[in-house]
Amino acid sequence: MFSAGLPAYLLISEYGWADKPSGPFLWQPAFRPTRVVAIIADGVPMRIEHSNSDFFGPNSFLPGRLEESPGRLEESPGLTRQEKGQRWPADRMAADFEARKFLRKPLFSSIRTSDFRRMSHERIESLEDPRLDVFRSLKAQNMARDQRLFIAEGPTVVERVLQSGFEVRSLLISDRKFASFEGRLPSDIPVYRMRAELADTLVGFHFHCGVMACAVKRTTPPPEMWVPKTGPALVLAGDRIVDPENVGALIRIAAAFGAVAVIFGKGSADAFSRRVLRVSMGNVLFLPIVETDDLPGCLRELNIQHQFKTCSTVLDHAAVPLSDFHFPERTVLLMGNEYDGVSAEAIAEASHRMTIPMLNGTDSLNVAVSSGIFLHQYRCQHPIV
Repeated sequence: MFSAGLPAYLLISEYGWADKPSGPFLWQPAFRPTRVVAIIADGVPMRIEHSNSDFFGPNSFLPGRLEESPGRLEESPGLTRQEKGQRWPADRMAADFEARKFLRKPLFSSIRTSDFRRMSHERIESLEDPRLDVFRSLKAQNMARDQRLFIAEGPTVVERVLQSGFEVRSLLISDRKFASFEGRLPSDIPVYRMRAELADTLVGFHFHCGVMACAVKRTTPPPEMWVPKTGPALVLAGDRIVDPENVGALIRIAAAFGAVAVIFGKGSADAFSRRVLRVSMGNVLFLPIVETDDLPGCLRELNIQHQFKTCSTVLDHAAVPLSDFHFPERTVLLMGNEYDGVSAEAIAEASHRMTIPMLNGTDSLNVAVSSGIFLHQYRCQHPIV
């Protein structure tokens, strides 16, 4: 990194930044920084692990100590006993220094703003900051749903949101989670970092997941965007599925068995709520989700315009046992409410009714469990080739 040619590099410590080159070194005449936060070399932000004097240059850095990941301070004369072996976050760089401040100086003209911002995030100490409103008191209000936004929580789901193509407005991250998640933070989205106890107060519960994302819902896609023109196709429909855990499980199961979309009728839980996103393991982000106020009309449209047959699940001894039922190639599997099953309006659109015979006086199964049984049977009859 610091071989012949002397690339333009900028050293940044918690006390300030270097603006006077001295031969192959950058010299800090105004202060003696023993804790180096970051360095920019060849326009690329890097992390640094080692500092030991007022002079910084090729001889000041041990081999392999200049890395693109957070490191820890090594033993050196410039460190106090308390500082040795500690981990130092690199967040002060973005919080205390503006990229344009550096870019105005000719010495640093080769530094690209986009590279500098790869390390950027903003520390917030006030709960009154309006930028945090969408994350505020999440259990007591649902501001996100009213604004066509949704909140994803936890490292796995947030990472999937970032990979999904959804428009992400902002991220909230705690100090505890920052070190392990920093490498996955985006460069072009606001990232708000807070102390864990402040984040707990903000969201209204223990912020153990450590990271959240606020993203924008997409408009409901019309069938023409997700229905295959020919051949087998499977759609899962839920009539008034009120439990978010069941909604999330239905989405995850539908994805597992190759459904082309999931439809939820009026009265169902928000398919983009935090719990649904978590239970579905983010599958809601990659599967077309249709939330409709007119489920019977939606089923009718799929039948008339796209040749689907609606197969309703019922608790009725007169219905066809699942083991004897042959699914149409283009099937909408209709699941009912957890308490009273499929509504009369929705079941009127069904071409077929089927049931799972049960023993030992069992009268019903959980809607997610039973959907998995029905979907598995469909896929056995119509395997994906």
